Amino acid sequence: MAYQVQSYIQQTENPDIVLGVDATFGSTAVFKKIYSTTDQATSNLKNLLLTRKGERYSQPTFGTDLLNMIFQPNTSELKIDIAETISSAIEFWLPYIIIEDINIMTSEDDPTLEHTTKISLIYSVSGFDTNTIIIYANESGKLSIE
Repeated sequence: MAYQVQSYIQQTENPDIVLGVDATFGSTAVFKKIYSTTDQATSNLKNLLLTRKGERYSQPTFGTDLLNMIFQPNTSELKIDIAETISSAIEFWLPYIIIEDINIMTSEDDPTLEHTTKISLIYSVSGFDTNTIIIYANESGKLSIE
C-alpha cells in the first residue's frame, strides 16, 4: 500500500475546499469544517481513541480497548498494555501519524491524579507538525481529550 501525505493549509481565497469535518460542533449546531491536514489528522486520531472496538458498524476492529483497560488494577503491566493498544491502533488505522512519545501517569506517579489516569500522546503527521493530545480517564468511566 503506497500513499503520500501532502500537507495542505486552506488558502483564504477559496474557502470552498474543505478536507473534512470535526466531531465537535461549530456555530448553530453545524459541524466545524477542517481546512488543514494537521487538524484533520488530529480529528481522526481523537475519533480513533474515543471509539471502542466493535462500536463502529461494518468495522468491528476500528478503535481501541482503551476504555476497557483504563480501569483495570494499577500495575506496571497496565501502562505497557495501554501504550501498546494506542500504538497498534494508530499504526493500523492511521499509518500517516507517527507517535513520538506516550507518557502515562496515574496517582502512583502524581498524587494529584486521584482516581484519574492521564495519557500524554506526542505525535507528528508524516513529519510535518508535532502535536500533543492529552487523554484523561476518571472514575466516572469517561474519557476526555484535550
